[in-house]
Amino acid sequence: MRFFRREIEVTLKMAGLMILIGLIVLPAAWGYEQRRQARAWQNVACAYRIKEVTRAAPFMARAERAPDACAALARLGIQLSEADFVLLPASYGVAARASAFNSPSGPDSTRVR
Repeated sequence: MRFFRREIEVTLKMAGLMILIGLIVLPAAWGYEQRRQARAWQNVACAYRIKEVTRAAPFMARAERAPDACAALARLGIQLSEADFVLLPASYGVAARASAFNSPSGPDSTRVR
């Protein structure tokens, strides 16, 4: 028993197949992009760590500027760990700005980080 003409059935099957493929490909593409962005941010963090190291130890100022800053850190024998970062509470920025604007001298005299 057919509900639709043959052309409409073929069109509906093709649309269903395209939706199924989209449900598989789109999350994979999203995950790939998230991984690429995470690696880019990790490279930025390693580049900042190299800056800190060369500032603290000027004799290392000749450390090469490689495209992969994390590999350069590894060659120098320095590991980037989570303990190097300070996590701030989510409300820190909001509370600091609110206290700066509520101070009697105004926001200009209070330094907000």
